Parts: sequence; C-alpha cells; structure tokens
Amino acid sequence: MLITPALFAANLVVARWAQGAGIPPVFLAFGRWMLAFLILLPSCGPRLWALRGLLRANWQRILLLAGLGMGLSVAPQYVGARHTSAANVGIIFAACPALVTLIETLVWKAPLSRRQAGGMFLAILGVLVVLSKGDVTALGQ
Repeated sequence: MLITPALFAANLVVARWAQGAGIPPVFLAFGRWMLAFLILLPSCGPRLWALRGLLRANWQRILLLAGLGMGLSVAPQYVGARHTSAANVGIIFAACPALVTLIETLVWKAPLSRRQAGGMFLAILGVLVVLSKGDVTALGQ
C-alpha cells in the first residue's frame, strides 16, 4: 500500500526533473510506459505470446487505447509539470476520475447521479483554484 503512492509521487518529481533536463514530455510518457512494459514482460510475456492471434486481430483497438492512455492521461501531466510544481500536478491529476466520468456521461450517455455531479464539480473547482492560484482573473489568462 505504500509502494504505489510512492511511485506515483516519484513520477511527478521525475516530470519536474525532466523539464529541467530538456526531456520532451511525450518522450517521458512513452519511456514510462516502455519501462513498465519491460518490467512486466517476464511475468506477462508467456500469456501475451499465447494470445498473440487475438492481440494481432485487435491491434487497432489496442493502439487507440494506448494512445488515449498515454496521450490524454500521462503526457498532459508532464506538459503541466513544466509550468507548476509536482504537488500541483498531483492535485490536477487527481481530477482525472471526474474527467473520465464527464466523458462517460457525454460520450456513452452513462447516467450521472447528483452525488457524482457534486463530486465532479468539487474536483474541477479544486483544479481551477490550483491553476489560478486562488485568483479567479488568472483563469482568463
């Protein structure tokens, strides 16, 4: 229970470091996914090999999901790390569940309860407060 949050926090610190080192955010995102793949390959490789026909038949869907996962979830946090602290990136990234719920509601017409809507509102409001540093006029800039 301690390893996952520690790795997540380290990820945001690395994003800030990479900005100073001149490493492009999308390359960093790709490198993170590649590292995870290589770490998991020894344990997952045999199963992937056994399912290679199914994976080959669905390569377009897998590529789309990988692109969405990296392009819409991970890369923007690294881009954001260029402009704010690692703590702020963590706070902003914490709003991802609210954004997923919003997309689910708008695209797939999933029902949205009042409780979910309230939680989404608070999460997005919190992100806006962080982004604006408490200055509402900064949002327009």
